[in-house]
Amino acid sequence: MSQQNALPPLDPTFADAIFVELAAMDVRLDPDPLQYGPKRLNGKIALVRKTLSRAERIFLDLSQQHARYKRGLRSSTLVLELAKKHLLANDPEVRAGRAVSERDAIATGKLKAEVQAVANCANAVEDIEAVMTVVKAKRSDLRDIQGRLRDQMRLCQEEIGLGGRWGSKSPRGTELEHGQGFATGADVEEVDDLI
Repeated sequence: MSQQNALPPLDPTFADAIFVELAAMDVRLDPDPLQYGPKRLNGKIALVRKTLSRAERIFLDLSQQHARYKRGLRSSTLVLELAKKHLLANDPEVRAGRAVSERDAIATGKLKAEVQAVANCANAVEDIEAVMTVVKAKRSDLRDIQGRLRDQMRLCQEEIGLGGRWGSKSPRGTELEHGQGFATGADVEEVDDLI
């Protein structure tokens, strides 16, 4: 791998930016979704799907970078080994070393750019793998939330089957008209009693 083809070192702040974005990817479930109505539950389902899609895109980008740096690591390692073998066999200064370790050290000193390229790729691969682990955990967490939302939807349907009603509480926690209150099942019961 020539110096022009060497991959640049990974930006040290790239992981921090991803961690900040992942920390913001949180969807809180309502303890009683029936009281807020179906729109709010539907909004949460859409938000989890959107957040999960973003996590998948981050993972795909990381996978592409990981593959690129792994390929670069293999290539730069091969170039370093070939250059070192060439120096060990043909360079008079390297061959003048008394021990194999001394010759290896002299050859490595002459190949600083190649050694740096290998180190850059190896560090990038490790950093990307660490971030990918965190993204996998976040994806798993979001899938769990998605499953819990499905459970909430099923429980809401069962509660409605038992006589519960959607929207007994405003999602904003304020009344639409002052003094009117919130929709509850009591108004339906009063009408039924009158009939």
